[in-house]
Amino acid sequence: MKKYKESAYLIIFDSVRFVRGYTKSTICDISRRKSIIIPNSLYDFCRKNNRKLIGKTKSYYKDDETVNEYIDFLVEKEFAFIGTQHDVSHFSSMNTEWDYPATITNAIIENSVINLTNIDSITNQMNELQVEALEFNSFNSQICIDELDKLVSVLKTIDSLRYLKMQIKYVESITTIEIMSDFIINHPFIQTLVVFSSPFSYDAGNNSLFFIRQELNIQSCGVVGKEYFILSLPFFTESQAHNTCLNRKLCIDANGTIKNCPATRHSFGNILDTTLKDAIEKKGFKDLWFVHKEQIDVCKNCEFRHVCPDCRCFIKDKDNIYSQPTKCQYNPYISKWNGEVGYVSVEECGKYSKETGFVPDVRKIEAINKQIWGGGDNE
Repeated sequence: MKKYKESAYLIIFDSVRFVRGYTKSTICDISRRKSIIIPNSLYDFCRKNNRKLIGKTKSYYKDDETVNEYIDFLVEKEFAFIGTQHDVSHFSSMNTEWDYPATITNAIIENSVINLTNIDSITNQMNELQVEALEFNSFNSQICIDELDKLVSVLKTIDSLRYLKMQIKYVESITTIEIMSDFIINHPFIQTLVVFSSPFSYDAGNNSLFFIRQELNIQSCGVVGKEYFILSLPFFTESQAHNTCLNRKLCIDANGTIKNCPATRHSFGNILDTTLKDAIEKKGFKDLWFVHKEQIDVCKNCEFRHVCPDCRCFIKDKDNIYSQPTKCQYNPYISKWNGEVGYVSVEECGKYSKETGFVPDVRKIEAINKQIWGGGDNE
């Protein structure tokens, strides 16, 4: 264990962000896109002592060993460094406000839309809105390579587009690995191609081509799990005051209906008679853009809330826009994922109320955690 000069300062890198949960906290190292779970006691230490004299920190805690252990951990993991007063005054703070020049950043188109006579008009409108990411889904009908060829040629005319994902259904002898591999090679514009309902699994690597056994449909979205976590500066800052799934998003479903998402119920017109620009200015279209994790039941108590996508379509109380996602498999009150030893559901840790949403039962949670962890702090 190192000994640190009392005249030195503990300086945590500004790209290292701390998120406090009910039982655990996380350190999110945004610049290196990694996170680590820490006890809440370390979270509190960092919040109180960042850019403070080590001598004052030691006098406050009156426990040099604990202070040195915490500082050792932060420095060794490169979350912080030991500096001078000059470093403190010249180490600028990161701006965590989020904004983006595009009116719509991401969009979804469902298959039958490409049969509309105004597909060129749709792509022109998306170009005007500066759509950067687009997902094309063919859930309810099959599509052949020639049709995909034509579609990609049209979508390439969206100058602002930087990411294209396509999800199509497996058809024997038509969507073989060889054919789809050649298709990806001929269309490097496509970042990800998923062939679902396949009798086998295949991963070409580089997130480019996947064959999956799973059947995909509108009900497939909204799943919350570690595999969907995103740790990046844009995502982290957006999550502070915006919904990380629906913010600046639109969908044109198989019937041409313009929505926030394929799974949402509310319609804002049809692409046959309504422009995308007019649709997004309609009352209610932007409401869900600003429902963020600090407001959502249970999520607001979770240490993963700023790296986790959100779903407002599949929620436990359809009449409460701040309700917890139905498909979340994590219980932040006991730090357990569904399937782990000792897991119990969120419902066993409190009560839902129409007036107040979810209210944690502190005593019950303490008893459950004591039973799981034996009264110790889960590291």
